[in-house]
Amino acid sequence: MRKRYRILLVVLLVAVLGGLTWQVSRPRQLEPIYQGKPLSVWLAEYYESYSTNSLTLQAPAAVQARTENAVRQIGTNGIPTLLQMLRARNSQLTWLGTKLSMQLHLTTNPPPNAVERNIEAEIGFWLLGEDAKYAVPALVEIYDQNFSKESQGLAALALGRIGPPARMAIPSLLREATNKNEFPRTHSIWALTQIRGAPAVLVPALTQALHDPSLHVRSTAAVGLGGFGEDAKSAVPALVQALKDPDYSLRVHVKNALKQIDPEAAAKAGVK
Repeated sequence: MRKRYRILLVVLLVAVLGGLTWQVSRPRQLEPIYQGKPLSVWLAEYYESYSTNSLTLQAPAAVQARTENAVRQIGTNGIPTLLQMLRARNSQLTWLGTKLSMQLHLTTNPPPNAVERNIEAEIGFWLLGEDAKYAVPALVEIYDQNFSKESQGLAALALGRIGPPARMAIPSLLREATNKNEFPRTHSIWALTQIRGAPAVLVPALTQALHDPSLHVRSTAAVGLGGFGEDAKSAVPALVQALKDPDYSLRVHVKNALKQIDPEAAAKAGVK
């Protein structure tokens, strides 16, 4: 009797967690379809192809072209699906329940990977670019809710893909530009360089980022400052100091930024 009771509890747990797993794996609402395939399937194919060709840093050209065409044909009708995917997150309980189901041979499906859904959503926003500007308020909300460091960082990337129309996100991005976790911090800094905004607001934040422990953040900040031209003159002393950085690639970015911002100061610092 006790054994039967335990089995019943396990089955109930698996059923509940299976429902949660399904919610993470696929968007809830009806998705737009192109050529018989839902948007999330197109994006999953792109991501899977990219993952297996990581040395090329992009999906194969044929897969990339098909996905780009599908996303553009679906257009802004796909934004609700992309937002749902960007909100995806895995709970520890769901993960454990799925593992238990596999151990009991009740399912062969691996635990859901919300991070993959997040990445696929960001790919969609990348392909839509500025056309996704109507999603900015929802993206800021997702970013602020911080479902996970991956969701937040990828929401920042999506905002950066949209560019200047995403300026309402600047206060949130500035707040997280010093986040202790490198993933959202790096992407928040990058998004700020793409969205742009008032130099008086962004230049100090990017100047501070030149002292970040992450090389990626420092490099992104240097490139971003160069984009402001002479409006970033207040960053010149910090850039000159950054010429002493041990990383060669960063020094190249810093030199280019100095030449864009203040050629005279660059020459005095020995930049040719």
